[in-house]
Amino acid sequence: MTGARTLTPPQDLFRELLDLGNLLFCVLAGPAAQVRRWPSYYLAYAHVDRLCHEVSQATGYLARGFIGTAGAVDRPAIESANVCLSRLETQFRALVDLLVRIERHTQVEYGALELKRVVRHHFSPSSPWYLAVQQRYCTGRVSRDGQVLRRAHVPLDLMPDAAAIATPGQELVHQQEFELGSQQSRILLTRTARQCRPA
Repeated sequence: MTGARTLTPPQDLFRELLDLGNLLFCVLAGPAAQVRRWPSYYLAYAHVDRLCHEVSQATGYLARGFIGTAGAVDRPAIESANVCLSRLETQFRALVDLLVRIERHTQVEYGALELKRVVRHHFSPSSPWYLAVQQRYCTGRVSRDGQVLRRAHVPLDLMPDAAAIATPGQELVHQQEFELGSQQSRILLTRTARQCRPA
């Protein structure tokens, strides 16, 4: 006899998008930040704009659900939602790559030592976090029965200390499952998703 599935709380949906948006704001517009190359602003704006568009599209799919009134699974809606989530994944990686370029080419003077530590911990081509995002991160896929959204989440560590940075082998990818079958769960997921668009 197998145990009951452990579902992820709705408030954890797309958390990495909100964290990355807040970090990007601190990097480019923080009180002590000095941007040495102005196109970085434009590129960040363009990436964030596309990311927000895909979040809005994905939120719409999650709000509607994938089971019809007669209990039939809406397979075209599932396919469309998964294509949208794949595009969102691509935009997230593009924004991560922009921050890697900003860090590599020293396009920003961060000002705060803590911010510099966070950026260097994540946005280096050889950092475990960056490699996990490139190789294993998945924004989400809706199951064939329309009941579950499965994700491979790679959370940002916004307060890394020297010990954490130096510790290899820690598991960075968290598997998540969100319920889509009930209207209440979709309402909570939709509310969370709307709050996760980077400003």
